[in-house]
Amino acid sequence: MTSVPFDINQDLAPIPFDDRLQQLALKLKKEGLQWHPHVGCFVWDPDGAIEAPSPFPNRVYFILSMPRFLDIFGTVDEMVEKLVWLPTWHQGHILCRRLGLRGSDPPEDLYALYGRIASAIKLKKRNEDFCELALKSQLGDMSDLPPELLSRVRVVYREFIAVYLDMLRQKEQKPADWFPERWSLDLELADEMRHFFSDHQFITRNFLLLDAGIRQLREIDRARQPERFRFAVDELLQKKKRNILAEI
Repeated sequence: MTSVPFDINQDLAPIPFDDRLQQLALKLKKEGLQWHPHVGCFVWDPDGAIEAPSPFPNRVYFILSMPRFLDIFGTVDEMVEKLVWLPTWHQGHILCRRLGLRGSDPPEDLYALYGRIASAIKLKKRNEDFCELALKSQLGDMSDLPPELLSRVRVVYREFIAVYLDMLRQKEQKPADWFPERWSLDLELADEMRHFFSDHQFITRNFLLLDAGIRQLREIDRARQPERFRFAVDELLQKKKRNILAEI
């Protein structure tokens, strides 16, 4: 059976098959848009890695069979490296929700939606960078912490710093892309968060409990009191299983 290519003059395109959209998608890729190839994705093959002709213009392909694409590229990682994902309108809105975008009207077209996703990726990166800065400002050098405890510290602190920053923006009447010049913990605001904001109270209490515990841990001479140090570390790792309401 002879395949019938897409007719750009008559057929209704599921996405724009033009250079503008492809370049916007390439920008998303360079900005760090995460993509796991799967059936149902449109992709652009800019380097001509796929020898078979596409039914769509400008070397755009549709993933209908993952095994077929793996035959060509060998691995999923190679697909991610060589291809450029072209999210559809629906996929774009899923990405927006995952990136935390909400409360605004949907863009009029896919080009604007790609632009919004790019802005959200940049904001997410700025949030991550600020969280890392705040974490280091709060605790200083963390190389003295055991790996398992450091892993928990990063999870708890990052979760708190993200919601704290949202609350600080509301308090200061700042836009969603505002960041303070430096990290400084407003203890009054943190105290309000742990008591009155139900969405944040357990996150805040976890943070305050762990932050106090880390400071107490650092008062222990690890070389002279190794058993006491290990016991304190074990206690901090078990805090998440305790009744935090009873402890704070």
